[in-house]
Amino acid sequence: MDEEFKLIYSYSDGDSNIKSILIENQLLYLYNKYSKENQTLVKLKNNIQEFGRRYIQPLVILKSFKEYLNDSPYESFNQSILSIYNNLIVGVLKNDGFQVGDIKETLDTLLQSLVIPDQIKSVNQQKIFNDEEYHRLMNLSILFRDGVRGLLEILVSVVDSLDSRRMVFINDHLLKIFQVILQYHIPVESEQQISDQIHWSNRDISNCSLKLLDVYQKIQKRQNSAFIYTLLDVYKWKSKELDTYFKSLQSTQDAMWKYDAITIYSFFNFIKFVYISNLTEFIGEFKKMIQIVIANLIDCSQREISHVGIEILDYLITNVPNDHVIRSTFNHYQIYQKLFNSIKIDESDISSQNGISLLFRLLYKLYPLNSNSIIHPGVLVPPITQSNTTNIMDILHQPPTPQSSTDPLVEYQNILQLFIKIINDKSSSVTRKLQFLSESKELFTHMTVYLIQHLSLVLKGLLNLIEHSINDRKLILSSLSSLLVLVNQCNPRISVHSSIILSALIPLYNYYSENTTQFNQYIIEITKSLYQSIQQYNNTILLPSSKPPIDIQQILNQLNTQNSIEILSFINHK
Repeated sequence: MDEEFKLIYSYSDGDSNIKSILIENQLLYLYNKYSKENQTLVKLKNNIQEFGRRYIQPLVILKSFKEYLNDSPYESFNQSILSIYNNLIVGVLKNDGFQVGDIKETLDTLLQSLVIPDQIKSVNQQKIFNDEEYHRLMNLSILFRDGVRGLLEILVSVVDSLDSRRMVFINDHLLKIFQVILQYHIPVESEQQISDQIHWSNRDISNCSLKLLDVYQKIQKRQNSAFIYTLLDVYKWKSKELDTYFKSLQSTQDAMWKYDAITIYSFFNFIKFVYISNLTEFIGEFKKMIQIVIANLIDCSQREISHVGIEILDYLITNVPNDHVIRSTFNHYQIYQKLFNSIKIDESDISSQNGISLLFRLLYKLYPLNSNSIIHPGVLVPPITQSNTTNIMDILHQPPTPQSSTDPLVEYQNILQLFIKIINDKSSSVTRKLQFLSESKELFTHMTVYLIQHLSLVLKGLLNLIEHSINDRKLILSSLSSLLVLVNQCNPRISVHSSIILSALIPLYNYYSENTTQFNQYIIEITKSLYQSIQQYNNTILLPSSKPPIDIQQILNQLNTQNSIEILSFINHK
């Protein structure tokens, strides 16, 4: 290799034909010859960089690079040639004849080449309207990505070469550089989402864009000036331009933004790149934009976009520690109601993994309940009978109660109705039912005495699920867990339902051949809790004198099964 590079170094006195004679001929030959092994590749790159450092006319190399970008369609970029230019430019930036101002024009051309072409942007739109064109553009996207990685590596090299004093020369390019990072980084973890939705980037490109961000932030940390220290400072400095950049996502009239996945994921990055410690200040700076965009995304009829909105909201709710900031930000533009509606109609398992949990967490933050202000109900909850209980299937078709900003209980009533609908609807997936059952335990605990107003309905929903899911052990186990919390929370008023609860549970005792102990333990715990509840019920001052006391032993004896006798023995030896 050393002998071969002696001829290469003979071009260091300058040659205006460097592009055709040297780069696309001799250097490309050497690159293809030595790049297959790491050891020789490292030496090759060092030699190319050294050539760039020695070259007497560094502007000729930069001009050659610009010509290559201008003359080559993005789908025909050669990775080897881009790698050669990358190492040449690294050397040029160390060349004694190089002036930082010389890079500005090259940077313009480089950033222009990283602009995502309109036809690549239109992939999602073509997926709906023109399947043949969609597949053609997806294949074109593969070629586009091949070139993007090489271009990003060059951009990283350029920015990395600039110290804090030189950065001022490219301040005009700063927003465009950050737009490149926002566009090409992948903010999601799911490989399925990457392959199906993010057609213009991949993991390698995403990691390269993060290198670009890291390089810039390292330069700023070495800078004495406090002009720009964090990414939030950049956002503030360019707030008007950023508002314009994301303006399409704030539209309530033009629906074309729904096909612009690039800008949608850029907005996700726009939020995730901010230090968590700066999120509260960041929300204050861009509150209206954040509110409108999240509301639009969640409300979108395309489920993939709605899920992105849910992920963004989940990220902010998780990482902003101030509940007041959350309430003042997300209690507007019907964000909660749109999330509620999205979860209500979305049967996919994706929403079960994050959206359902988010819905409940947002409920607690936006509509906190103060149990100290309630007047404890003075009327007994009637037992469940055929004549006094609303049919569960009627609940499945009930619309939610209209939202009331002055009464948070309306939202809890609506979510209880949704809970009952989901767990009893045959069309709902087991995953969704399990997720709602899991969340119901905290919901029951959170509602405290407010839950008593809806006890009969919730209890019937759970017992109905148990009755129709006896062969689904996961559902039964989760239902028993929720039922135990319900019994404990509604003590002592749950007592009037003791007979129907025990009638539903006794057949499950010793029913399952595997993990019988776990099922039986729940049944025993529920029975014990009912026993304690009945004792309080019989002693309460609210008990009307005309009503006889409840006797759990009598209930179990009336069931007259081996299971009821065995459970009764646990109660008697309590």
